[in-house]
Amino acid sequence: MKKVLLLALTIMLTACSSGGSLPFKSQDPASKTNGAFNQYIIVGDSIMDMSSDELTTTASLILLEENASVINISMAGQTMAGSNLEGGAEKDGVSGAINYLTLHGENSFVVRRNTAVIVLLGHNDWFHSTSEDNFFHSYVRFLESIIRPNDSVSVFCVVPVIAAWDHNDLKNSNNVTYEAFRDVVRRVARTGLCNLIETSNWFSEEDFHDPRIIPDGVHFAAGGHRIFKEHLIHELRKYLVNRPGLIGG
Repeated sequence: MKKVLLLALTIMLTACSSGGSLPFKSQDPASKTNGAFNQYIIVGDSIMDMSSDELTTTASLILLEENASVINISMAGQTMAGSNLEGGAEKDGVSGAINYLTLHGENSFVVRRNTAVIVLLGHNDWFHSTSEDNFFHSYVRFLESIIRPNDSVSVFCVVPVIAAWDHNDLKNSNNVTYEAFRDVVRRVARTGLCNLIETSNWFSEEDFHDPRIIPDGVHFAAGGHRIFKEHLIHELRKYLVNRPGLIGG
């Protein structure tokens, strides 16, 4: 009986100390974005999928340093257009995964998601000699299939990062330079379906001789991912500050 009375007294004291209400009160759901991206969805190839140290990638750095959710839909060999023999981001319906992650799973008890969709594709399309026209139209169709019902989803087309091919003036079997595919991405952005992120001055020619940055002329080591991540976040922050309204919102 003493134990029961002691328990009742403890409950009464707790209620009094909290103003007569329960000590826990759930927060009201946020109805507006917090002025920063809290979800990043990266669509890329091996440049975003891997690192020479197998641990440090752009996605992992954003996750650890930006206090945000990161979904990395990147894989070695991924293209935009694909071919008759292989898939690509458009053919494989990667936009469906993006729409699932941005439209579904919304929870009124958590902060509303403000998502940056970051597309960095083009290298493998160039390497496999996809035509520029096919690459352009596939990219446009992919972007058109991303649903943006409100201003919580912003899509960014990243110009393919400079590679050793640029310094060697290499051309693919269609006699097309890698820079020509960058121009296609710029042309895609002019449709208004995405916001362009330029990367031309992010890496110097010396970086291609530094094994800590770009050890094989294409893929990043930890230092390369560090440089890319810092530039990317800088550009995204400028976008958030300066935007008059969201493209495709």
